[in-house]
Amino acid sequence: MYIRAAYLNLWIISVMLGFAGVAVVNWWVDPLSMFPPKPVLETVAGYERETKPWHVIESQPSTILLGNSRNYHSLWIGQHQPDSYNFSVPGATINELLRAFEHALYHAPIKHVLVAADYICDRENDGNLNYYSATPTEYALSRVRRLGYLISLNTLKKSLRVIVRSKPFRVLMQEDGSRAFFPYENLGATQLQRVEKRESIRINRGLRQQKRMDDTRQCRTESLRRIMVLAHQNNVKLSFFINPQQVRYVWLSSHFGRKLYGQQSKATLVSLNQEVADEFAADAPSIFDFQVFDKHTIEPFSAESMYWWESSHYKPLLGDLMLNTMFSSSPSEFVFGVLLNETNINGELQKQAAYYQHWQSSNPEVVGALKAKVKLASRQGAAL
Repeated sequence: MYIRAAYLNLWIISVMLGFAGVAVVNWWVDPLSMFPPKPVLETVAGYERETKPWHVIESQPSTILLGNSRNYHSLWIGQHQPDSYNFSVPGATINELLRAFEHALYHAPIKHVLVAADYICDRENDGNLNYYSATPTEYALSRVRRLGYLISLNTLKKSLRVIVRSKPFRVLMQEDGSRAFFPYENLGATQLQRVEKRESIRINRGLRQQKRMDDTRQCRTESLRRIMVLAHQNNVKLSFFINPQQVRYVWLSSHFGRKLYGQQSKATLVSLNQEVADEFAADAPSIFDFQVFDKHTIEPFSAESMYWWESSHYKPLLGDLMLNTMFSSSPSEFVFGVLLNETNINGELQKQAAYYQHWQSSNPEVVGALKAKVKLASRQGAAL
């Protein structure tokens, strides 16, 4: 009996030492950068939802930017605003942006939040939000999950990949949470390859859905309203912005929606923004519309354009113009974008619709090529 107990104790000690060794290696390498401050390597790509909540807690920003992949890649907010963090993640829905805002409010002294309002309709989250927390219980659970990450064999595999790799992994994120480089390998090395791939993805999605994501006929905006209410209640300056998309991409979205992309959602955003502000007897937060038609968004694609990685994602140069606008003291200083409110919304929508129609009539070859791409994809889909 004594020998059996001794073996059992030895086994328990061995297991504990094994887990301790795994935890030490995983903490030292930290492939998902969940114990900042450490350089955020390429191994984090696809795991931003696991990583960024901890970086918000560590960095304690006063200004936070909530958005999607467009903002993650190209809004380098740290170069424009000190003490800020880009809490954008690829594929974020408005529901997730609300969750991120709640997390930031709970953990950091937030004074200003900038929120991407590309898609304002409630939509279930697709990603892992287990590390977002806004209550003591949620925070405790997230810390337990992080301990599980330390002793995980899957984490150990990632750690060993980092250790044995002959070519070092690149740094994925800058200190402000913005992505340090665009993921060319996912779409193509040349711009024309990236445009072709991105537009094919949009066409196939449109053929499957046959209606737009922000079609407000069936659009609930509870998450959007909650963001507004939280900002007013916590005395946080709130700014909304609508990301630009290259006009070709707008044409594709409008084709499947049977109307000019984004018009209805802009009107809904302005109306709800004013409604909630009136409930608090406060000024309505700013709404910056960058989905306009001007030299930036109608820039033709060439070997490598100035403002666009591909038709859905803009470059940091255009992102800088957006940040300059959002942090400017007066609309007279705007180089790009317009400020929307209840007074000018109808006029601005009419103006942009006219600009869009002018672009279509002035570029029949481009429109014809896009129509042909949609028709070909439709035939190929029907043949499957």
